[in-house]
Amino acid sequence: MGLEILAKEAFENCVVDFAINGFEILKKVSEKKYDLLFTDMNMPNTNIFDLLHQITELRPDLKILVISINPEDAFAKRISDSGALGFISKSALDAELKDAMLQVASGNKYYPKQVSRQSLEPNDRKPTSNPFNTLSTREFEVALLLLKGNGALEISNKLSINASTASSYKARVFQKLKITSVIELDRLARLNQVITDDSMLH
Repeated sequence: MGLEILAKEAFENCVVDFAINGFEILKKVSEKKYDLLFTDMNMPNTNIFDLLHQITELRPDLKILVISINPEDAFAKRISDSGALGFISKSALDAELKDAMLQVASGNKYYPKQVSRQSLEPNDRKPTSNPFNTLSTREFEVALLLLKGNGALEISNKLSINASTASSYKARVFQKLKITSVIELDRLARLNQVITDDSMLH
């Protein structure tokens, strides 16, 4: 409701619609033309990366702003690569949220100041100290699901892949991150701010 108020302050006479999960977003986007979409990164029953790809395939001109409690520096580039124009924290001040809405509505990218423009470039291959940036998008998705307590079967169902493929992705995640257990994964994720106490594990 707070976002609706901000949107109506930012855009005169705008009409606001709502969706409760990714399936409903896709249904509404396929049936009606929207100018701007705000979506939470942790919507129920939703893989945000797949959702963004599907939305941009359906409506290439739809401008998307992802609003989340997840750390911006850990997710911004992946969100950008998936088709969103902007990414901002839920904890941002109202003025900053409104500015993000206006910038994205104008077709401009909007990311937090600590996320450099260069780091969002598609061909950016600069070395990074964050080991999670070595993971592919699918491997990163598997890592996030593991952090939420999902096993191989649950991961296979949520990502629409078979269980053996899910297990292979898990093994690859562990190999790339040089870890041997989910406990180590959790510790490494917190160390690199991929998750925080109030972000991923709701």
